Amino acid sequence: MREKRTKLLAAMLCVCLLFTIIPQMVYGAEPIKTGVIDLNSKKDFSGEGYSWDAASRTLTLDHANLIAEEDSPLIWLPDEGDVVIYLKGENTLQAREIYTAVIADGQTESRGKLTITGDGTGSLSLKGCMKLYSKGDTIISGCHVSIEPVGEAGAGSWAYSNQQSANLVIHENAKLQVTGRIQVGGNLIINGGKLENNKVGCIYVYGSMAVINRGVLHSQNETENLEQGVITVEGAFAADETSEVKVVNEAGAYGIYGAGGDVSLLSKNILVSGMQKAFHIEKEGKAPSVVVSKELNKFYQVVTEKTRGKWHYINLYKPCKDGKNRVAKVVSYVSKEAADKRVQEQTAVEETELKLAATIEDGKIRLQWTGSESVRPDYYEIYRVTKRNTDFSETPYHRSNFGLVMEYMDSSVKGDKTYYYRVRGVKVIDGKVCYTQWSNKIGKTVK
Repeated sequence: MREKRTKLLAAMLCVCLLFTIIPQMVYGAEPIKTGVIDLNSKKDFSGEGYSWDAASRTLTLDHANLIAEEDSPLIWLPDEGDVVIYLKGENTLQAREIYTAVIADGQTESRGKLTITGDGTGSLSLKGCMKLYSKGDTIISGCHVSIEPVGEAGAGSWAYSNQQSANLVIHENAKLQVTGRIQVGGNLIINGGKLENNKVGCIYVYGSMAVINRGVLHSQNETENLEQGVITVEGAFAADETSEVKVVNEAGAYGIYGAGGDVSLLSKNILVSGMQKAFHIEKEGKAPSVVVSKELNKFYQVVTEKTRGKWHYINLYKPCKDGKNRVAKVVSYVSKEAADKRVQEQTAVEETELKLAATIEDGKIRLQWTGSESVRPDYYEIYRVTKRNTDFSETPYHRSNFGLVMEYMDSSVKGDKTYYYRVRGVKVIDGKVCYTQWSNKIGKTVK
């Protein structure tokens, strides 16, 4: 009888221990509920994955995975002065409710500029939006930032909004990837960086817009019937010869719509399309100037429309054999140099070799890999199996958010079990998906 009681007690203890371990295994990667991180504090503070240095006014996010406790922003920017958000590794910040801001300020004009930057490998994924009011600029440099709505994207999905005269600047080696609307009260400048705006238009700029120094602009509206353009600019729109511009409106009138500015499209890699017109420019007082590349000018013609009141209209036309002009719905040109460069980029990606290493840290497996300094994939795919000679699944175990992040911490592992990994990079070049070489296969056992 005593032996049976002992066995029963041991079994109950095992069950209790099992229920203690399982939540840690299952929910270890779940986001941590966090209250408002108020950067008005004049004292240093820290939490799970973040720390605030009041002296340098720098918030460091280090592999943070946070979700708002309530229907309020996660990060509250200071009322005055500049502030830096510094990124290490992959970071995810999530609003609890749809249409709620993740990063916001107190509607004060005195706040300085907001700089989001990192160590070259940092990324920030916002599930919610950025809602700002200050006249201070937003600068993204040396990192990747993605913004997507909580829930399904629709016409009311805002990603970045600031109606004040602040600029949004995306510098070289930086990427802003957005699902939803962008509203910029000042100028939008893509200076060597990349802006991708997908699914839901539009980008509305109250000032001017420039794509320069090998800057890349990809904007596509698929879901919203826009009366104006995917890109609507009240000031001037300029793209230099080194830039790449692709603006596609699959559910609205225009690709680029200008209400008062001049247009300069010198890029040798252009794709602009709308259901009615590729672009439409209007200006009050005098006719706007429109400059296009010599290559594009061979196939299309810029025509000033008849003045209606104080407004002047300009459209791009495609000459027809019957001598009449047709309004261009699609403007597309890729120079030989751009086409050759595209082939070179695809080849460079496919020839890139990755070297994978793994270490054990606190009962977790950290993967780190190296590749080519000249090739930066859009993201990486991590594959995992638990048997040495088993084929890897066609579906990746994990996909990184950005190509700058070349490490991954696998927390869903068990003790006394061996896990095998391999990694490859993925880069989409003009619609073609290109893969790097597979990394070496590596196994690691958690003790």
